[in-house]
Amino acid sequence: MNCLKKLEKTNYIKLISFDNYTQHNLQYNKISKYIADYNFYIKLYEKIKIIIKDFSQKFIYKKSINLNILHSKLNFVDRKYLLPMLIDMGYNIQSDCLILDNKNSNTVNKMKKLSDNLETLIESSEAPIKLKNITSDELSKEILHNNLKDKFVKISDDYICSKKMLNNYKNIIFTHFKTNKTLDISEFKSYTNLSRKLSVTVLEYFDLQKITKRFENYRIKLYNGKL
Repeated sequence: MNCLKKLEKTNYIKLISFDNYTQHNLQYNKISKYIADYNFYIKLYEKIKIIIKDFSQKFIYKKSINLNILHSKLNFVDRKYLLPMLIDMGYNIQSDCLILDNKNSNTVNKMKKLSDNLETLIESSEAPIKLKNITSDELSKEILHNNLKDKFVKISDDYICSKKMLNNYKNIIFTHFKTNKTLDISEFKSYTNLSRKLSVTVLEYFDLQKITKRFENYRIKLYNGKL
């Protein structure tokens, strides 16, 4: 009974010894030699299943979930107890990741292919991309904003641009201001081969980033530091 009273405060304790009555109310992990209050264990097990299900639906083509992600949603559980509990619950753990059971391999492959195609399109584009042209369905939107968000920057409500091209545009501006005090739209358009509309969109983004500042139809530099 002293063991159970201690569990009320900690939920998890190091196993030393316990009687038959206590054993019926505890979940024992043979690997780690830890025990947990049975009700707590079951609630945690159900919570983990929900987290994994939500993750699998959101990132349907991913094959694993990092334990750090899992623990961030279970921060009421000490990190050192999470791994033995997951193993005890029957989950496959490899390289600090929980391997997901993706039963529908055709769907997973389709999602992976779509993600790869979108990534290639973003990385290879030499101009900003109109969002509605690549997000015609909810699946594409989900992949773009959940899985490829580190590949691009949203430069306006309607356009995204790969980080590589955005850096190219920024370097063009920096180079121009080495020998010029102002930059107009036609000059930027000439440097980049963008349409006037896209040139304005890119320059307005740099205005917001305080790299340039607009005066009538030209820009001046606002950046500081080395190029």
